[in-house]
Amino acid sequence: MIVVVADTSPIRYLVRIGEIALLKKLYGVVIVPAVVLDELQAEDGLPVVRAWAGSLPAWVRVRSPAGSLAVGNRISIEARARRLPWLKNSMRRCC
Repeated sequence: MIVVVADTSPIRYLVRIGEIALLKKLYGVVIVPAVVLDELQAEDGLPVVRAWAGSLPAWVRVRSPAGSLAVGNRISIEARARRLPWLKNSMRRCC
């Protein structure tokens, strides 16, 4: 089984064009982080997106991340870069 974790933008655009069921057809189950659901339900968002997020289909699972990258326990990109040498080198080249 493929595990798919969706970010806000793809969901927002698929709902907007009426093709959100495409995710179910392709993957069966899609995991949406709780913070993404909050963004989809934001008052300044599109009404159609807020409505969809307020009544999620059964194939969408809302989960919160666990571990050191959880929203409540953020670490800086510099700290992650120290753990991942390739990221540190990439940052040095691009920024």
